[in-house]
Amino acid sequence: MVFQHPYRGEQAGRDSRPSHEVTLLVRSAFCAGHKCSSMAKQPATDFPDQRVPMAPRANSLTALLAILLIGGPATARADDLVLKDAASMSGAVMWLSSGAPGLVLAVVRGDDSVVLGFGETRPGSKVEPDGRSILRMGSIAKVMAGHVLASMAADGTVKLVHPLAKYAPAGATVPTYAGREITLLDLATYTAGLPRELPDVPDAKPGENPFAHFQADAYWRWLAQATLPYAPGSGAMYSNLGFGLLGEALAKAGGKSYAALLGERVASPLGMLDTATKLSPAQTPRAMTGLDLDGKEVAPRRRRRRRRRGAPDRPRPLSLA
Repeated sequence: MVFQHPYRGEQAGRDSRPSHEVTLLVRSAFCAGHKCSSMAKQPATDFPDQRVPMAPRANSLTALLAILLIGGPATARADDLVLKDAASMSGAVMWLSSGAPGLVLAVVRGDDSVVLGFGETRPGSKVEPDGRSILRMGSIAKVMAGHVLASMAADGTVKLVHPLAKYAPAGATVPTYAGREITLLDLATYTAGLPRELPDVPDAKPGENPFAHFQADAYWRWLAQATLPYAPGSGAMYSNLGFGLLGEALAKAGGKSYAALLGERVASPLGMLDTATKLSPAQTPRAMTGLDLDGKEVAPRRRRRRRRRGAPDRPRPLSLA
């Protein structure tokens, strides 16, 4: 899944925007092609407390005071400049310490906002990322899946306590523990007792979509012979597998693909027009490329190969990675 924030241009407007969108952008930009543990490599001091260095601060003190005394639009411009300067310093440190080819940083403080790009969209491109660059969002997709679930529960399409088995394919078996079934809420809160990943799934080859080997049919087959380690709801274990199954259940309940539900219930209402499960031809040139642990490029999405005429259909991938 990919994510691009709804702002346009290097300097975002001053209208009100949800602050959670900024958090999504910073995490997805910083984690593009990297383990999200890199988030620990941040400056010791957060950017709101970092102003200009001491020497420039002294030289510009008189001018800054004059601007503040004028008030009105001039004060707003001063706030924008100070915010941009502080964000630029912290953003540069974040980018350089991450080892990522590039980084996009969006910052909102009160009514002021700024979008900054660092590095390159891909190694050697010499193209600096900006507010229209697109990045793989990784596990932030789970936050949006929770939003889709909450939306569907609010309008009565599903109930949080509905069992996963209610939305399983015909003939599929979902394990229970002492009669306790796995519910949609269990899947969304990591309390279903499911492992992090489907066991014995081969790793993607270099340059391949890392989620290409996770197929929905294989998940349901594995569930049929799985044994839960504890009663659902009684313990928590991080599980990509669980959220994949949640996406399948929501798609079944909504009568349409999870991608369509995501667009209707999250992306479109928030104006996040570049948030999707697959890149369109128009979006592909704006996608940023990260690096794996060996420093090799990781493409945002592998191009789908054409199926040979007469070849059997491949199992569909899970709705969520």
